[in-house]
Amino acid sequence: MSANLPADKRIWIGAASVALVAVALIWVAALGGEGRSPIEVFGGRGKGRSEPPRTEPIIDHAPWKLRVSRAGKPEQLTKQAKARLEAQRPQVKRAVTAAYDAIFLDQKQPARSFTELAWRSFRKTHATLPEGSESVHLLWRRALIGLQANTARRASAQVAVVARGIQGEREFKLSHRARLWLERKEQGWKIAAFDMSRRPLKLGGGKS
Repeated sequence: MSANLPADKRIWIGAASVALVAVALIWVAALGGEGRSPIEVFGGRGKGRSEPPRTEPIIDHAPWKLRVSRAGKPEQLTKQAKARLEAQRPQVKRAVTAAYDAIFLDQKQPARSFTELAWRSFRKTHATLPEGSESVHLLWRRALIGLQANTARRASAQVAVVARGIQGEREFKLSHRARLWLERKEQGWKIAAFDMSRRPLKLGGGKS
């Protein structure tokens, strides 16, 4: 495995904590951390070849496993709030999957998934695939989303992706973890803030 992939020391927050802290995390990010940059990113290029690298399609193998939980104080919702919450569940799911399809599979399109300020920060991070990747297989993708219950206008998401691919003459396997804070705009759901980290995985069998 290439030595240019830094070790990730972040802690993956379990499913039970997301729904309880989602709203607080959203507002902390919105007030002071919009567009937070990943701390660790891939560096360097793979070794060059004697001939131009082949252009291969990036292949998506893994279906998404998503769950949307109600976030916020446990309280009785009005009929209108319940209807709004149910209507936004599939919308916020699509927002998360569309963002990651763009980040990993169609890197010309991710801007539409971010607010303007978050996009400016994201462009500086190189927080996509290793530079020079030619072929990538996504092995599995999971997301746990906490949707604000009373207004359904804000959400937080914990995302995990495992990918395997080729970078120059090297094969790599990586784990990508992210926390996203989303807001519902007139144009739909947008990522307003994010925190991402990645770490290399062994190339042997298994998920990690």
